[in-house]
Amino acid sequence: FDAYLKLRLTNGKPISTEKFGEISEQIYGDSLGFFFEEWLGNTSLPQLSLDHVVAEKREKDWRVYGKIIQADRAFHIPVELTLETDDGHENQKIWLDDITPGFEFITSNKPEKLTVDPDYHIPTVRWMPPRLGYLWNSYPELTVIFGTLAEADANKKAAERFIDEFTGLSHEHIKADTAVKESDLQKSLILFGRPETNKVALRFHDSFPVKFGKDRFTWQGVVYNSPTQGVAQIIENPLDHTNTVNLYAGLSGDATLKACDKSEWQQELDGYYIIDLNTSYVIYDQHNKLASGDWEDSDSDLVWNFE
Repeated sequence: FDAYLKLRLTNGKPISTEKFGEISEQIYGDSLGFFFEEWLGNTSLPQLSLDHVVAEKREKDWRVYGKIIQADRAFHIPVELTLETDDGHENQKIWLDDITPGFEFITSNKPEKLTVDPDYHIPTVRWMPPRLGYLWNSYPELTVIFGTLAEADANKKAAERFIDEFTGLSHEHIKADTAVKESDLQKSLILFGRPETNKVALRFHDSFPVKFGKDRFTWQGVVYNSPTQGVAQIIENPLDHTNTVNLYAGLSGDATLKACDKSEWQQELDGYYIIDLNTSYVIYDQHNKLASGDWEDSDSDLVWNFE
């Protein structure tokens, strides 16, 4: 990297692909022809899927094994596998090539789910869950909407705190849910207030995975009903899937405000903020994170669930 950066600064112009390849091979210490041929010499992407995954219970442990197959053409790439068990995660890396590779986990814990490339390192055609931090992809074209059905003062204050403390934008980006036009709803939106208090959140209610009731919300069979609890979640905009909708909603006005606190979340989240954490959702109580994660694609060829 230092060699590339020095050459880039010295030349004052873009480095050619050929020169970049030479530098990469010098650093790697061997030919990278296979890499550049795969990723620059053709326009296809890897197409991966799990095949014949089996979980066998043995006397003292479990054996989980199967294969990963590639469609159309074979890429020579490393791929991570994560096995979730009832006692945590186990990981391994295998190399894919023109031979269908097998994998095997031996674990003393009951397997629950197997995921190929859990961190989305391999560019391939598949659905990827939006994450809260995607709101910055639309910056500075953000439309912030606060609810007026109830808890209007708290919702508005949360919207203003978001704009003032995180974006550096003017309050012209803030709108009441009663002042929103239909054309506004097709943009990337930041909503403050649960469906009971925000008309736009109510309109998109069915699209959000974490569902609200009158005084509670539910996720993965767990009911949250304390007024100190709330959730931050993001979805693709149902009216325009190229944009997103972030919802910050507590079971009280004060809980909604908590999503925009700064120093408290930095301490809880190791320097990050709840508004743009690199996950699809965060459930919290006061300034304590209760749960977080990504939305799952139940139809994915790269996920196996133990039944």
